[in-house]
Amino acid sequence: MGNENTRTLERVLYTLNSAKSFTVQNRFLNFWSSLEYILHPFPRFTIIEKARVVVPEVFGLFYLKNKMNIFWARLTYCIEKKGYSEKYPTLQSFVTDCQDKKDYSTPKMISYLCSDEKYNDILSELSFHIVLERECRELIMLLTEPAKANKAIQEYFDSIKHDLNYIYRLRNQLIHSAKDIDESLEYISFRLYRYVNSVLSTILYYEEKNSLYNITDILGSIDATYQDYSAKWSEDSKKKKNNSSETPKKTVSTTEIYRIVRPKYLFIE
Repeated sequence: MGNENTRTLERVLYTLNSAKSFTVQNRFLNFWSSLEYILHPFPRFTIIEKARVVVPEVFGLFYLKNKMNIFWARLTYCIEKKGYSEKYPTLQSFVTDCQDKKDYSTPKMISYLCSDEKYNDILSELSFHIVLERECRELIMLLTEPAKANKAIQEYFDSIKHDLNYIYRLRNQLIHSAKDIDESLEYISFRLYRYVNSVLSTILYYEEKNSLYNITDILGSIDATYQDYSAKWSEDSKKKKNNSSETPKKTVSTTEIYRIVRPKYLFIE
């Protein structure tokens, strides 16, 4: 990666790592500046246009995987409690089968959550924990009904876009106005931090895999991948709607579901 790209990433990393030393207002403004630095190469006219495209796309592409991560972390935390593995043998078997070093195997978890023979037993034992049961049912629905997953991702995409609009207006008010700082600014700064950190993490991940790719390449891949991802789902949903009364329900293979959970980034993978 070129010197300019390296300087940009180092600058953003420094800002994120030293955030605690700033006042709440300066922290918020520095996070926004970091977003500007990292999105600068992306081909749009204004920073808010760049942010409204790239940030929701990063989160949209990671939406299902993130839900799986949260479910897995909560489940393993519970199972590690004394006596739980003996009390809930099906859950222990599920965790053991899906375990992959310190993480989990995405294909294996998909195979469990897409098989009613397997997930019914899991749901039965999860009845002791209402949050885990609800998360598991939601994952089963999203993985087995891509049209509903598509709708959920689009709604999530739109909510982030609206939040960025609000954050940008607030940023402009802070710069051009001497009004008192709202107490909610700390929480809003945390949301902005998540946006910057997620884009940065994606760039660093692919830069580490292949140092020949620069920030522009990776941002372009994020956009192209999401557009392809969204278009495919929209097309499939339309076909399903048009043929719903004529053809039986099509079974989605675990390989296809894996690519819904973990889409392949175009041009860089």
